[in-house]
Amino acid sequence: MKHRFLLPFLTIILLFRASKATVLEKKGQCVDVDAYFAVPDEPEQPIQRDQPGNCGGDGWTNFTRPSGEWCIKIFYEDDITQAAAEKECQAQGATLSGFQNMMEVQWAAAMSTIGIYPRTGSIWVGLKRREDCLNVGRTKNCTGMNSFQWTDRSASGTDGMLWSCGQPDNSRLYQHCAVLQASPISYLAGFQTGTLDDVSCELKRTNKNMLRAVVGYVCGRRAQ
Repeated sequence: MKHRFLLPFLTIILLFRASKATVLEKKGQCVDVDAYFAVPDEPEQPIQRDQPGNCGGDGWTNFTRPSGEWCIKIFYEDDITQAAAEKECQAQGATLSGFQNMMEVQWAAAMSTIGIYPRTGSIWVGLKRREDCLNVGRTKNCTGMNSFQWTDRSASGTDGMLWSCGQPDNSRLYQHCAVLQASPISYLAGFQTGTLDDVSCELKRTNKNMLRAVVGYVCGRRAQ
């Protein structure tokens, strides 16, 4: 039985972090990872738990967005490209999901970490680089907060765009998709756990990025 004794403990710790952590503080374009994992006695802005809704069960979790009730589920598959992950989501009547806010990001990070434990890795999300920012790095017109856009036609704004420090950088001008880092430790190969990184849409497992290899994807669909 997979991690029968350790997994319940890990689940409690990660969910407690996701439900009680203080609001992320940003230093420039960077997320304060100490604040991210902090568990204050009296958080200034407690995170609301997801609301009940008709998501059909089977692992789908409901979140309330300005656009309406939204259902999210994480699927696990190694070495899958962004396009293939999108097709898998569509087969579920869904699409790659974006994140409306920090609560959704932390939930996805916690669930992904639990789902792949003791491994670490990255999860495809519904976020792609804007066409006018494809061939440039970080510029005045293509910043960390406006060079990407949600693709699920539900998420809005930038509250859920929690980039790792220095990201997105569009290295070599081909990093047009994004992944969420999943790990039980604060940093993963220099990247902050629970934050986003821009990567090639064809990202594959290599010896260089084994710790951050793609291991799944997050799908989303409207509640019925």
